[in-house]
Amino acid sequence: MVYYRDESAYRENYYHIQDTFVIMDIAAKSGYIVRADCSKLYNQQDPALDLRSIDYDHMGGEEYIAYVRNIAEQTFGKENVKDVDVNAVYDGNYCTIDPYMTDGRWYEFFFEGGMLTEIQHFATERSNVCGWAADSLYVNTITGEEFYEEW
Repeated sequence: MVYYRDESAYRENYYHIQDTFVIMDIAAKSGYIVRADCSKLYNQQDPALDLRSIDYDHMGGEEYIAYVRNIAEQTFGKENVKDVDVNAVYDGNYCTIDPYMTDGRWYEFFFEGGMLTEIQHFATERSNVCGWAADSLYVNTITGEEFYEEW
């Protein structure tokens, strides 16, 4: 684990964690998972949480939602998770599930064949730029108003 100090005043200090299974950046103050690249993770301990046996026609079902909800609630606290919903099931082997937080941010969990491959952070529910919230923050140079780019 490496600690990076932000001196730009636009982002936060953050932890960069890298091991055999995951590469992750976690904001030090807010606890946001800014980015996570996972090496096809799946639950080996509990067969009920192993999504690999679910065929394509049933990807994105209640098992996926429960899996992501469990991770989100354990990571951010149950009181901070507003909703978890299916975003897409596509190309015969892929699925994305989105947990939405009570403060407006959201994440996208990417699965390939039932294995977690990536997690992306978005600053607002309609944000179209993943990563640091500062990367999608715009300033109106006339009024000084700050807003997030949204779709």
